[in-house]
Amino acid sequence: MTMPIEDVTVKCPECHKKYLDWYRGSVNLDLDDFDEEYIDKCSSAVCPHCGHKVYFNTLVVKKGVFQLKGEGVDEESDDEMDDEISDIDLEFRFEIDCDDL
Repeated sequence: MTMPIEDVTVKCPECHKKYLDWYRGSVNLDLDDFDEEYIDKCSSAVCPHCGHKVYFNTLVVKKGVFQLKGEGVDEESDDEMDDEISDIDLEFRFEIDCDDL
């Protein structure tokens, strides 16, 4: 079964800034006919600050943030974290991705 899209927070391994992106935990290629480009987008994120591309399978989740293993999550309030996160338009990115199908 292909999992639904999930909004996630990612901490960039290059510039260490946090941003919002989306993720599909699994894709069933026997049931869904996704192309390679879409599958790549399902399993990776690109930092809007520095352009670094990271694959989710190289990250761990700590306190709800995808990040490199060994990186600490800053102890900050939810308000401070919301101010720091760069919110990309997830619906718009999904619409662009689906146009390629």
